[in-house]
Amino acid sequence: MFEFLGFGRNKESTPASQRPPAAAQSASAAPKNLDKQREMLRLALSAVLRRHGIPSQWIGCDITPLAQPAATEVLLTQLTLLHWHDALMHYAPALQDELFKEIHLFDHSVRAESFLFVWKFAPQSGHPTGPLPAPEFWTAPAQAPVAAPLPAAAIPAEPRPKFDLPKSALDDGDDDQGFPATQVRDRI
Repeated sequence: MFEFLGFGRNKESTPASQRPPAAAQSASAAPKNLDKQREMLRLALSAVLRRHGIPSQWIGCDITPLAQPAATEVLLTQLTLLHWHDALMHYAPALQDELFKEIHLFDHSVRAESFLFVWKFAPQSGHPTGPLPAPEFWTAPAQAPVAAPLPAAAIPAEPRPKFDLPKSALDDGDDDQGFPATQVRDRI
């Protein structure tokens, strides 16, 4: 008799079509935004790597949203090291800073607290393998990182000597009127 009020119905037998549409809309909005964020991160990483001369095949990236209760969404940004280079890990914090600055150029509303950077090493990256060093290694003073070699494009080339043709009889004539020999003259 009071079925229109929901009395006497089993709550688990509610059809999916009667669920609130808000949940379906929020679930469909997240993948679109996530795709945009993935593309933004991919473009930013590509720009940073190209600017600093690091081959783009050395580092990959992926992004995963992390929902936290009563907090803004945090994006887990996983940078995968695909090719090992000794100096690259020394400059990982600087690379992360450059990457965030580049992301900030795409979207000025992005805050640093919104990104959590983690590093992952691919098994085929060529990273050093073997046992950890002895305890004395960790108590010894740290050595300064070796500067990464400059890419070939960044090394300035030696200036070449100026190329000039040998002088001809036309170069020393009095009728040149101050014009170079390649100038066409009107002869009347």
